Amino acid sequence: MRVAYAAGNYQQMMAVGGERPYWRYVGGLSETPRPLHLKWSGTVLPADDPWWNTHYPPNDWGCKCEVVSQTQEEIDSLRKEGMKISTERPDDGAYQWADKNGNTHTIPNGIGPGWAYNPGKTAWGETLSEDVMDTWRTQGAKAWERLTPGDWESYGSPEKVPLHAPVASLDYTISKTIEGMELATEKILGCPEKVFSFQSGEFRYDTLVNAKTLARHIDPNVLRISHSLQKQ
Repeated sequence: MRVAYAAGNYQQMMAVGGERPYWRYVGGLSETPRPLHLKWSGTVLPADDPWWNTHYPPNDWGCKCEVVSQTQEEIDSLRKEGMKISTERPDDGAYQWADKNGNTHTIPNGIGPGWAYNPGKTAWGETLSEDVMDTWRTQGAKAWERLTPGDWESYGSPEKVPLHAPVASLDYTISKTIEGMELATEKILGCPEKVFSFQSGEFRYDTLVNAKTLARHIDPNVLRISHSLQKQ
């Protein structure tokens, strides 16, 4: 959910980039912040600085760092108030990480394997680096964080949950292209993006669905085959 929040925050800051062209790293928000994340707190760089491509938080599991957009006047005011502000791009070196296939990846110090990317750019149309995808693939089950204790038996749930009949379907006649797929998906959602909440007892899980991103992960050929079978 923190990644989804970061992606949404990224879109909002990009929308006001003309008036608020600087981004400030805010670290030290978790109970046990990482030393380098604390060091980066107060770093102010232009929104298009390449440092954000690899250091836009979250930067590891449990990282609660954030980024806020700023005007030059706000930065000057923060300095006068005594806040530590640095306009120098941090360079803390890097380390080598080898995945299970023996491929070696260079990762900035302070960033966990698989986190050296900007979740906002990824959610809004830019592709994850191959390093990130390789890392995600090799982590397997470790890439998932358990949100609740126990298993399906302790919650009295069936081992296999039956599939629900879809309540909406994509119109194949207008979703033959990525652009058409995006429009069709947005029509189903009723908006460009929507948060779906799933709740069971006291447990709640929110999922952000973005029409543009989802459209790029649906193969039009699969819809074509399904459409043909339905007509038979």
